[in-house]
Amino acid sequence: MPLLKREPDLFPVDLFDLPVESRPWTVAYVRSRQEKTLARYLAQQQIPFYLPQTENRIVTKVPPRAQSGNSAPIAHETTGGDRSAHRPSAHASSPAATRLRIAYNPLFCGYVFLRHSLEERLKVLQSDVIVTLLGVADQRALANELAQLRDLQAAGASLIPHPWIGVGDAVKVSGGSFKGYHGIVVREHGRERLVVSIDLIRQSVAVEFEREMLSPDLFPVRRTGGKMRSSGSRF
Repeated sequence: MPLLKREPDLFPVDLFDLPVESRPWTVAYVRSRQEKTLARYLAQQQIPFYLPQTENRIVTKVPPRAQSGNSAPIAHETTGGDRSAHRPSAHASSPAATRLRIAYNPLFCGYVFLRHSLEERLKVLQSDVIVTLLGVADQRALANELAQLRDLQAAGASLIPHPWIGVGDAVKVSGGSFKGYHGIVVREHGRERLVVSIDLIRQSVAVEFEREMLSPDLFPVRRTGGKMRSSGSRF
């Protein structure tokens, strides 16, 4: 099982404790497939950043004839919670060997979250991979959303990219490993998932949970003045 080295997704370790006055949050939208390039550059420059990543399991089917060098292997990729191995087709003439490779890809394609000072802004732009920098009007809201996302990862949640979901029936998890987390419930393919959204970039992730662990959220996210705001937070 070849394992591609997981690059750091956060710098420094106390990223979420940095003072917002001197190091406000900014969101970098980068050129295609340049998220890790920017993260490496920021780490070299000692500029704080957060690049959440998800585990991808890539199953490569190697037919017997390919093992002798006559044919190229065929790759099949699964992301997040869907880790079922690819099965050979029913009409295959003989069993095929498979190879599994694990890689870590950005959870939100195109986006890197960073906290640079005013003096470091030029260094950030000199990375040559940034399309634009997005200002963050509601610093507390973004910090809370990213901190919850980070805590879910630390708790061992398998996060899956999910279409963005706005205001809906808000709940909080009242028990288990994810107690205290807030989000919106969806049901897909017979499974219930808690969807956590990053409103600024209109991106969401989902994590599976047990239904009995839910209770109504007393501090749901609400929309005021065209922006997403929360009437309360656990942070």
